[in-house]
Amino acid sequence: MNNQNLTLSSIAKGAINERFSEELSKVIKNIEDPNTDATAKRKITITVVLSPNATRDIVSAKFDTKSTLAPSYSIGTNMFVGREGDKTVCFEIGNDVSPNQVVIDQTGAVQEPPKFAVN
Repeated sequence: MNNQNLTLSSIAKGAINERFSEELSKVIKNIEDPNTDATAKRKITITVVLSPNATRDIVSAKFDTKSTLAPSYSIGTNMFVGREGDKTVCFEIGNDVSPNQVVIDQTGAVQEPPKFAVN
């Protein structure tokens, strides 16, 4: 019997280190993502579950890794929903535009917002 000490890097032929590296890569990409809060805390968890048999001479070991990332920022907008004849339409309006407000572009033409039929 080999009496070497078990370590995280030696168990399962180093697979735990590989899994940790994969999760660390996800965390680093999340930190670099400009759509997330730069200072939000991220977390990597390694869970070890040891299940001995009834005679306590064999132990089944399960190792799981998981990362907790910062969520992307929410994106907000305002939409107007109304009727045009027998169809329901929806279009996006800016925060500074009321649904019935006329918007004039730089050429002086009345600008119609893009409309999407809902039904």
